[in-house]
Amino acid sequence: MKLDLGNGYTLSIVPDGDVGLVEVALLDDLNDFVNTSLWFYDVTKASDFYDDVVRHMNSDQLIIALVKAKAYAKGE
Repeated sequence: MKLDLGNGYTLSIVPDGDVGLVEVALLDDLNDFVNTSLWFYDVTKASDFYDDVVRHMNSDQLIIALVKAKAYAKGE
């Protein structure tokens, strides 16, 4: 599923196995991944240590990811 967040950003949400979890990725206006260090984790600069996808998310974590992705898309 792709969710339009505005300003050219899209949150991609796909099932992560058959255990009721999802994986989430933020895509920019060119459909490129935005590294999770920039929008999900509290890191001050981009880091290759973090993946482009957050995996094994439950419903509570998905809500947090949506709020953080929306804030990033709005430039907050």
